[in-house]
Parts: sequence; structure tokens; C-alpha cells
Amino acid sequence: MINKNTLNPPMATYRGESPLIRLVRITAWLGTFCLGLAPFIIDTPAGKMLAMLGLTLLCLQAAEKSCYNLLILNTIGIIGYTYALYI
Repeated sequence: MINKNTLNPPMATYRGESPLIRLVRITAWLGTFCLGLAPFIIDTPAGKMLAMLGLTLLCLQAAEKSCYNLLILNTIGIIGYTYALYI
């Protein structure tokens, strides 16, 4: 059976997936992992860097889905963590 739903394919469908979509999917999971781990060590410079990395990786997914509000929020978060890191 061929999946004709190209706008929202199920996660288990990997055949025929474009390399860009695969990259976005993998970076979204990595970004989620980084942001999930960051709060536990956020008081250290490594925690802030992990949060910035997670937000940066999630920006790829937000851009691919045209979620401009999330792009703005992620960018503000990255700027805020950068500011907190260098004070």
C-alpha cells in the first residue's frame, strides 16, 4: 500500500523519504533530547550551550513546517541563553 498523504506522513514510513525530511526528523529528535536534558544542568555553561543547541536544531523543523512564531521564540531563546552565558 502506498501512502498518498505527503503533507503529514506517518513516522514509520521511511521509504521514499527525501534526505531533507530525514535530516529534519533526526535533528528534531536530537533537539528535543538536548532541550530535555538541559534544565537539569542549566546553571552550568554546558547546560546553556545544550539549550542553545537544542533550540538551534529545533529551528530546522520549525522552518520546514513554516512555524514562524516558533522560529521567533527559538531565536529569542538562543539570544537569551547567549546573553546569560557571557555575563
